[in-house]
Amino acid sequence: RGNRLNRRTVFAQIKALAAGLHALGVTYGDRVAVFLPACPEAVYAQFVNTHLGTIHMPLNPLLGEWELREILRHSQAKVIITALNWYGLQQAAVLARLKPDLPDLQAIVVVASETASKGNLPPGNGILTYAELLSRGRAYPKIKLKRTDSALLSYTSGTTGQPKGVIHSYARNWGVSMDSMLQRLKREALQCLLLPYPPYHFAGMFGIASALLSGGKVILMDRIDPTQLLAVIQAERVTQIGAPPTIFRLLLAAAQRSTCDLSSVRRLTFSSEKLSPALAHSLYETFHCKLENFYGTTEAHLISWTDLGDWQSASDTVGRPLPGVAVRVVDSARQPLPVGKVGEFAVRSPHRMKGNYSDQKRTNHGLD
Repeated sequence: RGNRLNRRTVFAQIKALAAGLHALGVTYGDRVAVFLPACPEAVYAQFVNTHLGTIHMPLNPLLGEWELREILRHSQAKVIITALNWYGLQQAAVLARLKPDLPDLQAIVVVASETASKGNLPPGNGILTYAELLSRGRAYPKIKLKRTDSALLSYTSGTTGQPKGVIHSYARNWGVSMDSMLQRLKREALQCLLLPYPPYHFAGMFGIASALLSGGKVILMDRIDPTQLLAVIQAERVTQIGAPPTIFRLLLAAAQRSTCDLSSVRRLTFSSEKLSPALAHSLYETFHCKLENFYGTTEAHLISWTDLGDWQSASDTVGRPLPGVAVRVVDSARQPLPVGKVGEFAVRSPHRMKGNYSDQKRTNHGLD
């Protein structure tokens, strides 16, 4: 939407959102679902749990009606923050239809443009605009959080499975210690981070937090247009881009037809899919900067990364485990397998999930 926000505004808006949610009766331990594309409100919602002790629950804004119903039912979310509509998808209307079947869902908060009036909202009780929510805000008590308190509830289904809830604590939320990350999050590279990853994805949440806490600027995009990406890189003097290889392929194709200045970029980071050697070579030849592959899962967050000094390794390996992380390949009895054998990937990590939300059987199966 072309909004520019400074840190003072961002942190003030986080507090305003916390005050509004508190006025609705949202309190410690409540799940606050966020059904938004990349936008400022998604950023505010990411950090509001540190003020209220709530559990941040980001959802893919492309979820279908059945998945959305099952996730909200299973999580017992108390509030959901949603767009009115997004590129033809009528999120607020879908949620209004589902609400009668979701007894725990007390409020649907709709992010709409300033010109949208309450008359644009779908009919139903407990539906209000984001602006209305903020106007109701009242002072909230300070919450003393423990490292073991639940902070993040993410739903993942793999490729074809049924969505399952993964719960992380504050201590394990970002999945990496500050000591090990200080060597990676160089301030000069994070001066301006272009982040096409959506905020519901861990890479998106991690990128937002990294840039804000390191003193840098983050640029969010709710829709991917390669030509626009190039223009943004030149205009904003982007220093780092975090994206999946598919977006980098689109970016390279557009760059061949463009005269945009890309010399400000110092690092490219990627995850979510394999980067081919040919694409890695093309990226290096185009940007002449560091390439870095991050690997992780919803359950264990960051697991490994590649060597910053070797761009070629980013295309044929996911690197070495992070400090404090150990990995091995095991058989069905959880016994280690020799090199070259195919098995299950097991991770020992100080920042793995607490467990599967409201599913002790699945937790017992996944954790030793």
